[in-house]
Amino acid sequence: MLFLHHRRVLLAGILITAATTAGCQRLNFNATAEMDPLGIKHYDVAAPAYDQRVQATITPTNCNSSAYLVKTDDLEAVRSALDREKEPAASLVLGSRVSAGPHAETYSFEATIPKNTPYALVLKNGKKKNQVQVKVVGR
Repeated sequence: MLFLHHRRVLLAGILITAATTAGCQRLNFNATAEMDPLGIKHYDVAAPAYDQRVQATITPTNCNSSAYLVKTDDLEAVRSALDREKEPAASLVLGSRVSAGPHAETYSFEATIPKNTPYALVLKNGKKKNQVQVKVVGR
């Protein structure tokens, strides 16, 4: 009888652990990018276990800096477009904010990342050397 009780406690512990970890994959990513004029930099982010709503906050110090959340599979196509001073096709971008004008501005945008999809945050800097703080949070 004691064995059966321990088995139930163990099973209850496993179920509680599974329930608390399966429903909540939090993301809190912070970085500071040193950017050259017209430079491009990206940060890879692991695939979420479920569709995940994320918010990216971009804080440049010296000039404008645009940001894009893209699937890792589309990263090279996005970088190629940005290298040519073109905006990437909308079908390649999960979420973005194009920072127009020469001045630095802090902004945020949101996107939904499909489950099991690795993705990246891509930064495209303006015409001055810049330091860009990045924060990506999700639940």
